[in-house]
Amino acid sequence: MQKLQHKHLYGNCVMLSPEGQTLCLCDQKKINWYLSRNLAVLERTDPPTIRLKFTPKGNGKADFPYYVSEKKNICVCCGGKTGLTKHHCIPHCFRRFFPRAYKSHNCHDIVLLCDECHIKYEIYANQLKHKLLTEYGISAILRIPDEDLHLIGIAKKANALVRYRDKMPLKRIKELEAVIKNHLGKEELTEEDVKAVQACDSRFCFPSEGDRFGKQLVDKISNIPEFIILWRKHFVDTMNPQHLPKFWDVEHDDLKGCGQLPENLEKSVNT
Repeated sequence: MQKLQHKHLYGNCVMLSPEGQTLCLCDQKKINWYLSRNLAVLERTDPPTIRLKFTPKGNGKADFPYYVSEKKNICVCCGGKTGLTKHHCIPHCFRRFFPRAYKSHNCHDIVLLCDECHIKYEIYANQLKHKLLTEYGISAILRIPDEDLHLIGIAKKANALVRYRDKMPLKRIKELEAVIKNHLGKEELTEEDVKAVQACDSRFCFPSEGDRFGKQLVDKISNIPEFIILWRKHFVDTMNPQHLPKFWDVEHDDLKGCGQLPENLEKSVNT
């Protein structure tokens, strides 16, 4: 779970071809990269939009509506706007062992969840991991009891404080500290207190050999697309997300519409 701070997952900045065709949506950092190298001109500021000065290889994501449609920075389940985290619909412990073509094109499967919804889904996801590993005859991973949901949430908040305190607004820091104080029954917190609560999170993660479990399962899978769809359907069925980005599709084919990715556009400039 990757905590988002001042920047959003969806930057919704627009990159245009020299002819004015939308190639992709990207973040401000990428926009700045092209402008700083005089490879593009700024067309407008709201939303930030640039027009390339060179003809790229391919037409990016122009033919695929999902990739060129604005996406809201809200929790896809409840619509909340605070405490947002990146959620990978297909767990990293499995996707990292996919064939390169699938591993490289996964932005469709990264959505936003708030702390509470993310923690809730981790319970369901862990149950499915356990079920799959059992079905394939692989040693089971650690299961998370439902009654530990509250403690998981507190541990995640402590982890956020330890890792991102210097980037957080003061209001958010106080909110997280209040939860931890209430949990510990303390009026004041020490750094050791926060780290002790953070350490509780480790008991809910894969054991150190988790990568081995992931690789063993992926090696046994004969149909990667079906496995991907299985996880998307599981997320939709268990969480009933009401705010998924427009054109997000359970049946999306990861290998269609790869086009010329924004990252590769940079490479084309230097070749």
